[in-house]
Amino acid sequence: MWAAAAGLSVGLSVLGLGQQAAAPALPAARAFVRGGEAGVDAIKTPWADRTVQWTVKSAAGTVASGQARTDKDGTAALRFPVPEVRVAARMALALAPVGPPQAQRRTMELVVLPADAFADVRKTLGEFEIGLLPGGPLGTALKRSRLPHSELDKLLVRGRFRGQIVVLSGLLDGGLKATDEYVRSLPPGSCLIVANDRLEKTSGFSLVGSLAAGEPPKQSQAIVPAESLVWTGLAPDWLGQSCGRHSLARPSGLVLLHVLAGHAAPDGTIYPLAMELRDVGGRWWLVWNPSEPIGREDPRWDLLLRNSLLWARRHILAGLAPGQT
Repeated sequence: MWAAAAGLSVGLSVLGLGQQAAAPALPAARAFVRGGEAGVDAIKTPWADRTVQWTVKSAAGTVASGQARTDKDGTAALRFPVPEVRVAARMALALAPVGPPQAQRRTMELVVLPADAFADVRKTLGEFEIGLLPGGPLGTALKRSRLPHSELDKLLVRGRFRGQIVVLSGLLDGGLKATDEYVRSLPPGSCLIVANDRLEKTSGFSLVGSLAAGEPPKQSQAIVPAESLVWTGLAPDWLGQSCGRHSLARPSGLVLLHVLAGHAAPDGTIYPLAMELRDVGGRWWLVWNPSEPIGREDPRWDLLLRNSLLWARRHILAGLAPGQT
């Protein structure tokens, strides 16, 4: 992927490295849920096969409380009417086991996200032709969005699809090679969206050759992102409570690599959460690399996709210079 042209000079731009601060203490564990749902399907607790007492509180007071039974892995489902919200709302969820042996109560953050992340942008984004290589959670989010899109197959790849936005949520039937050849056929100015969805061999993320697996040291520092469209309504630390598991390898075949958020190790290695790339063919990439697995139905995928499509729209309409996203 992205084979370098002879004599290519690759630029590497990293946001915020001159303004680093020590990484903050790890936040409390979090769970994410859409407003209007019937509760939280899976909350991980330290207590296996126990009855737990739970309480959800907001700034206005107690929202709901009750009891639930955990399974052999300590996971429980909490049932209560989740309030509708227009913007993200943060609540506190407290859990404690019922009966002996007694254990310390645990508190975590419950983040309620809007039920429809695309409500205010559906008309705007609906003006663009979007192609989808389905299979991963970004594809599931695109289908939830109710935005018009084309699922790319061999016929569409051969010429029927003329859009400039492609969501690489999976691979073509021909696998990595066929998908790579298709990507290379896209014209300059095309925008590709891909995420590390932990699906490995079936993931579009396997096309991204500028990342190498690596374990970051604990001394890594957070890179403070500048203002960017991709963080609209989405906090970088929502993508993981620790450093990512992939580091930047030596960029090959890129004319731009712009880290939008991540962590920097003392030796200068960068572990990105999100980055913007431009390859030698003039195609733009938005690459998401959450540092923790995110379930397919998690509402964070909707925000990732919405912001990605707005990012692509801005590139297509304005042809912005590097660093202006």
